[in-house]
Amino acid sequence: MLRIGGQKIPWKTVAALATESALTLSALWVATLIRFPARSLFEDFTRTDMLARYGVAVLVCDLCLYYYDLYDPRVVDSRSILTANLLKALGVACVALAILYYLIPSLRLGRGVAVLAAPSVLILIVGWRLLLAVLAPLLCDLYEDGIPLKDIEALTGVHRKVVWSFAKKAGLPMRLAARKAHVEGAV
Repeated sequence: MLRIGGQKIPWKTVAALATESALTLSALWVATLIRFPARSLFEDFTRTDMLARYGVAVLVCDLCLYYYDLYDPRVVDSRSILTANLLKALGVACVALAILYYLIPSLRLGRGVAVLAAPSVLILIVGWRLLLAVLAPLLCDLYEDGIPLKDIEALTGVHRKVVWSFAKKAGLPMRLAARKAHVEGAV
């Protein structure tokens, strides 16, 4: 686990943050290229002021996602709550960026870029999260927290299907559910 300021941050959170940052950045670049077709993408890579502008937009989006608890596994378990919180977070991000661009005009990416980028960021992140929600049960059947389920079963002596059902009912990660099921004798 990664530690920032004494807080443990799970790798799943870091991976989600990195992928959503990449999705936001790619949506911003595509929106910039659609709005300004004569502009070269490599020109944006070489200009440090453009990289800083993109970085500010991505940082604001990531902070809004974080403050709407979209990296908390207990909150994002429900697809309806996930979609509602994503809409709220990206709406707040758009308002925050509008205020920031009004106060500091040099941070703007260009006229009309935000209008093109906002729906594409929303579609990409919602699609990514829904894809993960569909794939997560398939992946959890094989691995949980980087440990194969057969090893959890061997370590705790509790059958993995019992642990899986216990984890779903309790809303716990597989490791904690395996320990709790072993202690409570849910075999």
